[in-house]
Amino acid sequence: MDMELAARIQALREGLGMTQARFADVLIVSQGAVSRWEKGKHAPSEQLLGKIAALAGISSAELRYGEKYAPDEEDGGGGNGHLEIRSKRVRRRVTDLLEECVVKARSSGKADVATALEVILDKCWADAAHYRKHQRAKDAKSESA
Repeated sequence: MDMELAARIQALREGLGMTQARFADVLIVSQGAVSRWEKGKHAPSEQLLGKIAALAGISSAELRYGEKYAPDEEDGGGGNGHLEIRSKRVRRRVTDLLEECVVKARSSGKADVATALEVILDKCWADAAHYRKHQRAKDAKSESA
């Protein structure tokens, strides 16, 4: 399991002011399972990732990849082959729909489809992160002027 995801799960739980036992009760899992997630020994299922993310009011992709998720330099974000979605609400809806498709593909045994959808989802989050970074730089320039 990705150690960054493990750290995000622990930080989220601590941010909610919950013990591992209370967090486990809310998610209807064992305290040992929560401990294994936070140590990076095992990963929660897609459904549990969704529940954990919902507790924090974020999407499971945000939980999985974090705020610092950014595109490779050659991808660039925007430009050829990229769909620019400026509305935060629309971007969120697109990524939520993709996450639902990944879960459905995995549960139906179509791991290859799920993997392809996850690649698309990764690019969506990368584009969103790139857009936010660009927008912050643009806002900083306008404030200093």
